[in-house]
Amino acid sequence: MGNIWQIRHDGAPGGSGALQSWHGLSRVFADPVIAHQFRQDGVDTMILQQQLEEMEAEVFRAIYPTIKTPQIIPIDASGDPGAETYAFGNQDGVAKWGLLADDARGNDAPSQEITRTKDVFRYYSFAHAFSYTINDLRRAALASRNGPALALEVERALLARRTAEELQEKIIANGYSGTDLQPLLNYSGVGSEDVASWEDETDGETLLAAIVGTFMKRISALGGAEELYPNRWVLPPSAYFHAAGLPMSVAGGTLVTDRSVLDVATNQLRRIVPDFEFQYWRYCTLAEPGGSRHRSILYRYSTDVLRAKISVPFEMLPVQPEGFGFNVPCHFRLAGTVIHRPVGVYYVDIAPKTP
Repeated sequence: MGNIWQIRHDGAPGGSGALQSWHGLSRVFADPVIAHQFRQDGVDTMILQQQLEEMEAEVFRAIYPTIKTPQIIPIDASGDPGAETYAFGNQDGVAKWGLLADDARGNDAPSQEITRTKDVFRYYSFAHAFSYTINDLRRAALASRNGPALALEVERALLARRTAEELQEKIIANGYSGTDLQPLLNYSGVGSEDVASWEDETDGETLLAAIVGTFMKRISALGGAEELYPNRWVLPPSAYFHAAGLPMSVAGGTLVTDRSVLDVATNQLRRIVPDFEFQYWRYCTLAEPGGSRHRSILYRYSTDVLRAKISVPFEMLPVQPEGFGFNVPCHFRLAGTVIHRPVGVYYVDIAPKTP
């Protein structure tokens, strides 16, 4: 007798190929939460849906505003981590000269006087810690075998560093409540002036004249102290992008170039200060103390004028086992914004766009 073969058809549930209760699986598929995770290719074939899923290897982490601290203020991380304060001396002097008669003696000549003062800034420490358990590590290892790699300790360390840099930028901009950390956007001794809204201006020539006029007024006020001539102008984003998107034109709206007002202004100001540039910073938005105007900063970007003093930018201490878990302390230390020469910094408070 020859071998007997039987043709078997894969059918939909309820037909000849349906899963029967005696297969021991009907109760599984009766549960809607479980049933959608299975694919019924046949009576004897069940494939987990996850096994048919194409999983992207890259994990798309959330994106936050760019940290622009180094473009706004020079970072000085040279301080000793053990120092309690940061201090520097200010010096000025007066030397008097007079007409010396032919028969005068040497001790008849006018003398000079030098004065010095000291400014002191205190360092503050900021702390954070992240932790994970032995079960967290095991779950991460299992997840990595079934999908994109999840290095738990690395991801949490990256988050700690990122948030530390965000807090440092915020402290540099606005100070910190309960401390004497100075804010760059409201530093004592820095002069200011109010100007009309840039965003309301739609004529390129008029806006260019306003920008260049404000800059030249500041140059004149410095009285020839070229080492203090501003080489950076930090604007609120709305004013920056308005000037960057407004085509340069003459009165009446006739275009004279394919460049924007910001491009033309940059070129004109570089004739006076070759390394001049515009920047934008989200913290400038409505940052004038009254909250009714945008605060822009026109200043000399140089450590001779200002700096952000950070003695410990970011550090993670060794992992510390705690029972069935692990704790990782994190720390940074800074004295915040320090302006050595307030005359080298100037606030231009710009009215916001008219509603």
